[in-house]
Formats: sequence, structure tokens, C-alpha cells
Amino acid sequence: MTIRHDCVAAELTVRLVQPGGPPLPLAARIRYEQDDPFAVTVDFHTGPDSMVTWTFARDLLRDGVDAPSGEGDVQVWPAKLGGGPVSLEVSSPSGHALFELPRQKVVAFLERTYAAVPLDTESRHFDVEAFLSTLTGLGPEG
Repeated sequence: MTIRHDCVAAELTVRLVQPGGPPLPLAARIRYEQDDPFAVTVDFHTGPDSMVTWTFARDLLRDGVDAPSGEGDVQVWPAKLGGGPVSLEVSSPSGHALFELPRQKVVAFLERTYAAVPLDTESRHFDVEAFLSTLTGLGPEG
């Protein structure tokens, strides 16, 4: 696990669940950045020079470790009661995928994110002006 003053990251081996076939191991990187304090990002390495990236709510991941969480494009739930992997299903117009993430590594990652930005303090780390600037394409001066 890597920690910088503004980023928490972990390398994971996840399993891509394939219908009718054995799970396929994939390398992935999960990261949390203080300048986007409500979100986590997972980069799935799908080939030597390619990856698929998903960003979703940190709370969704936290909640999904212990109980089904999420609606729509990203859903997270414990694969088994009492432990085992965490299931992460992602959907888009181009398809969907189901992954199993190692629960202990996900929990350790989340603990590190809460050490960096404690629960319920995210808004103190969120730059609203920068966010609005990104949405509007205007600089801080308007």
C-alpha cells in the first residue's frame, strides 16, 4: 500500500468472474485522492498497455464490504456472509463486468483513506470552486 500526503493507493489482484468459466485474475490499482474526497478509483489492467478505470463513491465501497450497496452502474456486496471477497459489479452502455476483490486488502485500504480524510470531513477537503470551474470551463475569475 502506498501513502502520500494526498493519495492512498493499493495494488490488488482481483478476479474477473466469467459466466461459465473460471475466474480470471487481473491486476488492479485502487486509489483515493484527497482532492476528490468522496470518491475512490479502481484501475483494472486489462492488457499490457491498457486499463479500464472506474470512479465511484468511497461510501459505496465501505458499505458494500458488509452489505449490498449501490444502484445503477456500480454495485458492491460481500460475496459471502462472514468474510470472503467483496463483489464489485460495474455496468456501462458498452457492457458490464463482475469482479471479486480481496476483502482484507479493501478494508485495509479504506482504513488508510479514513486516516487521510476522516469520515464526515470530506467537505473540508473538497474544492468547490475548482469543481465548478471544471464543469463550466471557466477559470476562478469567471
